[in-house]
Amino acid sequence: MGIGTTCSFFCWARTFFIDGVDAAKTEIVLGSVLSAVPFLAFLTLDPSAIVFTLSVLAFLNLIALFAHGRMERSEKAIPVSIVPFKSVVDFSWKSLLCIAMIGFMAPIVAALSRQPLGAMEFVQQTLMVHSENVCAAIILGIAWLGLKRNVSSLKAFTVLFPILTTVLLVFPFIGENARIIVPYVGGVAFVVFSVVLTIESISMSAERNASLTITYGLYAGLLYCANQIGSVVSAGLGDDFLFEEASIMAVMFVLLYSCSIVMFFITRKSDRNDERHEAPQNAMSAQIDTVDIACQALIEEKGFSTRQGEVLSLLAHGFDIPTIAKKLYLSENTVRTHTKKLYSALDVHSKQEIIELVNEPRP
Repeated sequence: MGIGTTCSFFCWARTFFIDGVDAAKTEIVLGSVLSAVPFLAFLTLDPSAIVFTLSVLAFLNLIALFAHGRMERSEKAIPVSIVPFKSVVDFSWKSLLCIAMIGFMAPIVAALSRQPLGAMEFVQQTLMVHSENVCAAIILGIAWLGLKRNVSSLKAFTVLFPILTTVLLVFPFIGENARIIVPYVGGVAFVVFSVVLTIESISMSAERNASLTITYGLYAGLLYCANQIGSVVSAGLGDDFLFEEASIMAVMFVLLYSCSIVMFFITRKSDRNDERHEAPQNAMSAQIDTVDIACQALIEEKGFSTRQGEVLSLLAHGFDIPTIAKKLYLSENTVRTHTKKLYSALDVHSKQEIIELVNEPRP
């Protein structure tokens, strides 16, 4: 089921990508939130209602794909393998760390509540699984609005961290029947990350000119590989170990400590990176501030895209094309294309003319 879901997400990611990054994000989140509605049909426990709902969903899915393919629009080409795989890992390692942690811990916390889950009837277990999807869709929608349509795996982990920390801390002190809440929260987190990594792979692919197939394959592959490793670890520990109170405390401590380490690295490391990038510029801070202000004025005046604005700023600071390509994780040909468009829009013919332009006194 996980493989089937991943393939479906990948197909939709490629389909939505041609609409542009912002539209693709909105379409994915809206589709995930709306998916909570048909899942409610499972609460009826009526086989006819469930079969009818699944049939309608499949039919609407085909209609949506067909309609989307027939829409007239300027299609955006899906990036192919431009950026090396190592570079994809380099600029997304924080996201990969969060994805690996969620994927690994989900089956372990599920194993800790195997007894109360096993005591449930099949229908109750089914309802719990489907309600996880409903809750995940609602949480994703709220986070989407609260984060101003800027959802990422880093922000998702930051939001989920206090929730996961709370349930891990209280787990050893609650009754066995109530311990079902822990795998429930872990399941919701896993579903949320499944959708978020789809959104993030589209963003990364567009911003870094990385292959969508490689980026999404890396994210989804890591999530499910980490999940399988967690399943192997929980199976290796065995029921006798997992259901002892001392063992439960130890496992909870390890998971809590691991989540905290991940949280430390995704926040602390960014600060160090900022300091490293800012250090060489301290001696020219006043000049750089002036250049940045002038560049921003030109960006707003000419209506440059975000990527064009980044290239303009780096050119204005004196960087050459190979250096800009490395800083932005772009190919040199892509940087040259942006540079030519900037030259044409600003009516200049060289990097030096851009530097002189942004340093001209302005009223």
